[in-house]
Amino acid sequence: MSKIQNENEEMNRYLQNHYDIQGQRRRKLLKIIGWVSLVIAAILSVWEIESFVIHFLFDKNGELPLSYTLNAIILGLSALSIFLLISKKKTLKVLLITFAVLFSVNGAIGIAKNIDFSKMNADKTEKQNNEKKEKGETPATSGSKDPKEGSGTETNPNPSAPPSSNPATTPDPNSGGTPSPSTEQQTPPPKVEVSISIPEGFTFKQIAERLEAKGVVTKAAFYTVAQTYKVQSFTIPSSANRAFNLEGYLFPDTYKFYKDDDPTAIVKKMLINYANKSGMPSDETIILASIIEKEARTTENMKLVAGVFKNRLAKGMKLEADSTREYVNKNITSNALLSDTGKFAALYNTYKCNGLPSGPISNPSTRAIQAALNPTPSEYLYFFFGKDDQNHYSKTLEEHNAQMQQFGVKFAN
Repeated sequence: MSKIQNENEEMNRYLQNHYDIQGQRRRKLLKIIGWVSLVIAAILSVWEIESFVIHFLFDKNGELPLSYTLNAIILGLSALSIFLLISKKKTLKVLLITFAVLFSVNGAIGIAKNIDFSKMNADKTEKQNNEKKEKGETPATSGSKDPKEGSGTETNPNPSAPPSSNPATTPDPNSGGTPSPSTEQQTPPPKVEVSISIPEGFTFKQIAERLEAKGVVTKAAFYTVAQTYKVQSFTIPSSANRAFNLEGYLFPDTYKFYKDDDPTAIVKKMLINYANKSGMPSDETIILASIIEKEARTTENMKLVAGVFKNRLAKGMKLEADSTREYVNKNITSNALLSDTGKFAALYNTYKCNGLPSGPISNPSTRAIQAALNPTPSEYLYFFFGKDDQNHYSKTLEEHNAQMQQFGVKFAN
């Protein structure tokens, strides 16, 4: 008897240990799921918060980026994580499940709001009309409550009166008597998306030309908006001494626009991108970076060139950057968008003006901006780009001239 009892006790201990191990594994798995849910909810929360911040800081005129679905996912995951990690009481568990269900319903409502029910109704009406045509019946016009109204088959109640001149109901003699569709029935053509790459160092003029060439917006419309647009979240100096007010602030990147897009929307998108990626340096830094962008190719040379410019500015010397003279010749002189272009030569050409030009001469990359902020210290006061495709630096004018004699000068950098 004792032997049987021992065996039973041993079996009970084995089963108990087995269930304990399974319970531990199950609790561990649920804990992992809880933590993963909490991390995903936190990431999505940051994303949602960032969209609100961008709206309130940079895009106040746009639509509020509210996402019912995203909020439901965030709150549902949060409830699940709390349920798995914290809750021990049955009442609290029920409340958390109710909380998650409510917000899931909220998300479903948000999805439903994005469904184009008008298109579904139009498809249903078209299907019914096709069935009526097959049966020889007169199809009803979509959205018409009275079958006599807007059907295109109503007879003139006054036989002596001339037929209606409404183009929506008057048959075209060249179309075999088929009435032309009414304006209300016509749907606008879908927008055509265009991908446009703005290279580092592109000027305002080059950007406007590329946008026009791609059919996004005309140069004149883009220029008009860019000159008058008021940035709300940061300051861009506006002056009659600047040829293009937004030069330097149209961040180089690849953008998605539409054919015949709104020029204000284009400007806002590029400025938001600038605010997010540039680090928001001072206007003087942007001006210097725009010259550095045109004078050097590699990150190392950008920092060395920045050091040269800093040294010249500190000594009160003119920058004498060829790129500023080229900017005037290629972007300002004879530009039909500008008036009184003659005054800008003395304001932008650093062979004529002291210090920095009155505005940026390109839209610089983050590399050029960082070079302007962190120049390589040196005693160099001169540099040039030689025909050997290298930058050459010197401390004195004599050394500079000797190097130019040796390597030659290649202006296209």
